[in-house]
Order: sequence, then C-alpha cells, then structure tokens
Amino acid sequence: MDNKLQSFTKVLLKEQYDEFLKMIQLFNVDKRTFILKHRKMFEKGWYDIDSDDNELSEVDIMLCFAITSRRMAVIDWSGEEYPGQVKRSITMMLKHYGIEHFLWNTKKFEASLDWEKIHRGDYLPLLFRDMNMQLNKDGYAIVFCDTKSDCFRYAILPISEFVQFENTELGDYLTIISPKIYNIYLVDKGNEFPKIMLYLKKKFSVPLSEIKEFCSKDKILLGIGNSIIVDEYRKEIEKLGGKIEVEENRPITNSKPTE
Repeated sequence: MDNKLQSFTKVLLKEQYDEFLKMIQLFNVDKRTFILKHRKMFEKGWYDIDSDDNELSEVDIMLCFAITSRRMAVIDWSGEEYPGQVKRSITMMLKHYGIEHFLWNTKKFEASLDWEKIHRGDYLPLLFRDMNMQLNKDGYAIVFCDTKSDCFRYAILPISEFVQFENTELGDYLTIISPKIYNIYLVDKGNEFPKIMLYLKKKFSVPLSEIKEFCSKDKILLGIGNSIIVDEYRKEIEKLGGKIEVEENRPITNSKPTE
C-alpha cells in the first residue's frame, strides 16, 4: 500500500485500520471474488461494480470501507436528499470521537441565505463551509476526499491530524482538501496583456467596446471555489503570463448555537 494512503487511512479509521488491512490483503489476492463478496459495501460507496471492477484500487476500498463504517459519507453535488442529511451524518461521525451531541446553529445559517441567489449545486458548499467553521471551534475539521466526480465524499478529523494531509494526493485521482471557499483574483496581467484581455472577454462576455475599461481594474474577481479550483485558475492564468491572489471567502455571522 502507498505510504500516504496508509498514513491517512490509519488516522481516518483509527481502531478499524487492522480490519481494513485484512480487506486489502484479500482484495489483492483475488479482486473479482472480493468485489462480488462485498457488493453492498461498494454500492454504499456509490460504485457500479458491474462496470468499474477492473478499475478499482486500494483507494476505492478505503473510501467504501470508511463510508460503510460511518467514518465518511457521500452525497450528490446537487443537494441533500432530505433536510438535515449532512448534519445527521456528521453527528454520527463525531460519535467516533466520543461526542454524543453537538450544538449546531444551522437554523441561523439557513436564515442568512439569500435563496434567490442560491442555484442548484450552490447550497452544499455553503453548508459545508458553515459547519466546518462551527467544528473548527471545537478542534475538528470537515475533510473532503475529492475524486473530481459529481459528489462529495466527506469525513471528520481533528484539525491537528487534518493539517498533515491537506492538499495531499492519494493514487491517481483523489485529493484531500478542506471545504474552505476562496475568492480568486487576477492581480497581475503580466507582459502579454492581449492574451489576458481575450481570456477575460470570453470568460465574462464583455463587449469589445468595454473590455479595455474592464481590464483596467487593479484586481479582478475571476471566481470562487475550493483549493482545487484555485489551482486550476492558477495554472490557467500563469500560462497566460499573469498571477492570481486568493483570500478565504468567509460569511459574516455572529450567530450562537440554538439547537
């Protein structure tokens, strides 16, 4: 097993790590038999084993095992299946750390949202950010195992453990990130201004007659996103000779626990 995967799995699974190791050994001996025997585990992890079995790896086993063990959960990007789904799953994860009850203030979070500006797919990143900020006060953090898919796989770790793994890549397609959201600004247009100008014109659909004035701003907000989105913007802008700057997008709230 890859050293990084081994280290992260030890921290995530705690006392269930040895059980996971036994599963990995069986998986590596006979993958097909193992997959058929553990069909329900893969289904809970949202894997289609009838089409994915030849592509499955130890990382996939880790994700599915963690979800089955209620140390991780998975949810579609578009939103909750029922109100409180994310809160319920995180509350279950906290029990592994001896926390039976957590005082959430999600009602005030909900009340603070401008629902006219919340589109499909916007709600969950905002919810995760808010809940993560609440957990941070007690020394815990929400952890995303980002597989560049159309769902969120999330877990809970003490902040002191999470910082060791933030932005770590496991395997070929999984990155461990936080639910923090960042404002991404263009702050340096570089020496190849025409390329940057064309990029901005296309991105924001700025009329040709207005593009020069638009580009004259010292700081232009390109977008908002997590650390993976930040990296994508950074690579894109650096190819054009420019530079970006990021700052954490934090809500203004003075809410106190009410639940």
